[in-house]
Amino acid sequence: MQDWKQAFRLAMFELKASKGSFLALFLFFLLMLFFFKTVLDYDLDKKTGIFDIFVFYIFSSFMMLVVKRKGFQIAKINEDVIASPSFVMLSQLAIKKDTIIKSRFIIHFVYSFPFQLVFLICLYPLTPGIQHALPVSSYIGLAVIWLSFSFYFGYGFPASEAGIKGTVKATILSYAMIMAGLLIIIFIPILSGYSIFYWTIILSRNWPLASSLVSIILAILGVIYWMHYARKSIEKFDYL
Repeated sequence: MQDWKQAFRLAMFELKASKGSFLALFLFFLLMLFFFKTVLDYDLDKKTGIFDIFVFYIFSSFMMLVVKRKGFQIAKINEDVIASPSFVMLSQLAIKKDTIIKSRFIIHFVYSFPFQLVFLICLYPLTPGIQHALPVSSYIGLAVIWLSFSFYFGYGFPASEAGIKGTVKATILSYAMIMAGLLIIIFIPILSGYSIFYWTIILSRNWPLASSLVSIILAILGVIYWMHYARKSIEKFDYL
């Protein structure tokens, strides 16, 4: 518990210096709320993969990386390593590595979870299409599915601040994985007839409790894994 308290105090330095980023996030989520309301009230079950890209953009927490101040974004540290300069700086000080890692996860949580939660809370009363498709109890299950996704997928971003390979081979592999992900998102609606988002609506409508429990378990396992990944990165990479 003491580590988490120290991590929170450490995180507050960056959060206080990033007030402008939160305004940008607020405006972005207002725009996305308007977009989702407009789109979801028109032919809810026939969305294409393009719509899913927006869903993943919000709940993968990628937007949080975009709005961060330049000094806090990951950058090339040397020929072999890409990491967060602030993370590297803190790792040179007499601060426990676990405390630094936890501070990065706290920062990511503050950047992502409140906005995603408010977005989902506002979306339901503003969108008759969603209300028609799901009762409140099932919509809670849908919210849990996507909030959990933001944990087991999105927390890979703060974990990467501890370091990822910056070689040409690693960069090519990263782009290949991104392209493969985009192709999967685009082709699932073509092959199945429904978007990924609508499939999660089906899951939450038919099995709200089971889908919620599985999602929460995945979220917990995901955070544990990404914290382990960050610890291993500190041991593996040379920041000098």
